[in-house]
Amino acid sequence: MTGSSKYWGEEEYPDAIYSVYLKKVRYVSPINDEGNSFNDKDSTQDHLQWETIREKVVKAGSLKRIVESLLDSEGKLDSRQFNIFFTTYRSFAKTEEVLDLIIEWYSCLSNELLLDSSKKSTER
Repeated sequence: MTGSSKYWGEEEYPDAIYSVYLKKVRYVSPINDEGNSFNDKDSTQDHLQWETIREKVVKAGSLKRIVESLLDSEGKLDSRQFNIFFTTYRSFAKTEEVLDLIIEWYSCLSNELLLDSSKKSTER
């Protein structure tokens, strides 16, 4: 994990065990109390805010859960998981099995995206 992450503990589920890290994230509020956006450097440094987020990293799990963990909670590729998984998967799974799970997982994700976009277009 990065330098600002701290190990918090483990979470166990029937099909996976996760290492949980707490990460302190800094963000800047885009609008001040008067509704004006911050433009000068000094005022943004005075209004820095911090948020602690939880990051779950799969430690052990079913092949399906490990494949699903290749993407983070925002749907972005987690390069750490990706590199470790594709370096080691041949020791515990067949290539065809992994490929089938990846195709299944990504088709589920694309179906969810299509449903979300169609809901948004009908709400307008």
